[in-house]
Amino acid sequence: MGRPDRTCPRLAGQHDTVLIRQMTDVRAGRRSSPRMLPVAERHVLTPQEIAELAAYLSRLPSV
Repeated sequence: MGRPDRTCPRLAGQHDTVLIRQMTDVRAGRRSSPRMLPVAERHVLTPQEIAELAAYLSRLPSV
């Protein structure tokens, strides 16, 4: 996952703690992400769901 031109970050294989921080920062407005903010606002995840999603993404093989 991800794009070489860096318009989409690599998520697969990323550390779960990094993913959790990024997701919570986007939702809290501490991280600018015009593409992801509407998604974060539409799909309100609990802290447990964020942790589970981050754990899943971190276990995917990075490409």
